[in-house]
Amino acid sequence: MSVIRAAASGAFWSIGIGVGVRVVGLVGTLAITHYLTPDVLGEVAAATILAMTASWLSHWGFNQYVIVKGADTSDGVFHATVLHLALGFVAIAIVLGLADRFTSFLNAPNLGEYLPGMALVVLIKRFGSIPDKLLVRDMRFKYIALASGAGELAYISLAVTLVVTTDLGGQAIVIANIVQAAFVTTVVIRGAGFARWLAPKPWRWERAREVLRFGAPIGMESVLFEAGRQWDKLMFSRLFGPHTTGMYSLSYNLSDLPATYIGEHVATVLVPTLVNIEPSRRNEVFAQACGLLAFVVMPMAVGLACVAETLVKVLLSPEWQGVADFLGVLAAIAVFRPLTAAVSSLLMAMERTWPLLGFEMLKMAVMFGGIAMLSPFGAVVAASALPLGLAAQFAAGLVVLARQGFPVGALFAQLRGPALAAVAIAAVVLPLREAFEGTSVPMALRLATEIVAGALAYVAAALVFARATIGRFANAVREQLRRRRRGAAASG
Repeated sequence: MSVIRAAASGAFWSIGIGVGVRVVGLVGTLAITHYLTPDVLGEVAAATILAMTASWLSHWGFNQYVIVKGADTSDGVFHATVLHLALGFVAIAIVLGLADRFTSFLNAPNLGEYLPGMALVVLIKRFGSIPDKLLVRDMRFKYIALASGAGELAYISLAVTLVVTTDLGGQAIVIANIVQAAFVTTVVIRGAGFARWLAPKPWRWERAREVLRFGAPIGMESVLFEAGRQWDKLMFSRLFGPHTTGMYSLSYNLSDLPATYIGEHVATVLVPTLVNIEPSRRNEVFAQACGLLAFVVMPMAVGLACVAETLVKVLLSPEWQGVADFLGVLAAIAVFRPLTAAVSSLLMAMERTWPLLGFEMLKMAVMFGGIAMLSPFGAVVAASALPLGLAAQFAAGLVVLARQGFPVGALFAQLRGPALAAVAIAAVVLPLREAFEGTSVPMALRLATEIVAGALAYVAAALVFARATIGRFANAVREQLRRRRRGAAASG
């Protein structure tokens, strides 16, 4: 029970801080779009993805080894750290050496200006990666959340300031990323200390092989996972050019907010929780966690798709209006990505890591094959391949879990209520939007009305279809509030 409480506390801190900071970040990002064109942001995105690709290709499950196996070995963390840093430097050097070729292939003539700075960002983050996972293993989620949140605030404040007050253009985004990476890495290393991960130990190739054997399937799965999240932008740059890529990238980032700042925080908390909890309770805890996850992310996804047209008209300049069409298609990411991350957490806790690789290969095949086949019909239609790939991955994960004895029916029972309640949002908001057409009602008022109507519809429907989930959610919130009050009383 103490493990579950620690996990719940960690999830609340991670989600609460992540969402709050991301709201500020979203406002800053929207402000930036009024100063930078889609072409510039498209090329910055391409440079960022290339630098991150170097990190993924050299990241062979070292972080996961530290979480799952690090406590069992006296020198395993040190070996994982050395391999992690050495392979990272080599990969970054290769990408920088191929910069000119990438510039031509991706139809991004200014990509080379941004790539060195983003490569530096990746290297800085590399130094903070292992200490971060030591904090995760210790379940110090509050500390991690505060560090990440402060870094995000530093990034967006500096980025907006530089974009508005200087002529740096896309370089302002690069500089802000460097500052953010340096800040977060410094704080994380301070929290974890040096001795636990960087204190020299006798080098043993047997231990190094053990680290690589454990991490090989996870590493390959991680490469495919990150590629599935990012290489689509490179493919869009190749097929449609930087302007369309800039709009697509912004749409993707907006659609991915619930997955990134809620779903993935929950998945991060689930891994150590499911590792430490009694195996007999894993299935129950996992199913209920997915139900709570769906209760939060489904209304965000459906609501975003429904209000996309009005939202973009209110917040973005005319050259960014194409974002609305992409949002209507990509909003489904917010549902499927968190659920697939949760499935991966359960399989990882069960040490069933090889199926994760197969899931990512399936997603990649559906996603990139779909983009290629659908591209003649336009960029928006091609974008529908992303949620299709994630849906295929989630379905494959459920098949594997069922073969391991997991009661899939119990999971669907947890998901059914939130899904039915989310349908009510579309049933109310879409007719309301049509009713506004041709009227003189201001766009800002239309947007506010659509959001409020959708929220009320979801709450009313959830009281009918997801009453048990609401009860668990309320109990979790009350428990956290009680713990905060007890902590405040004790400190006082």
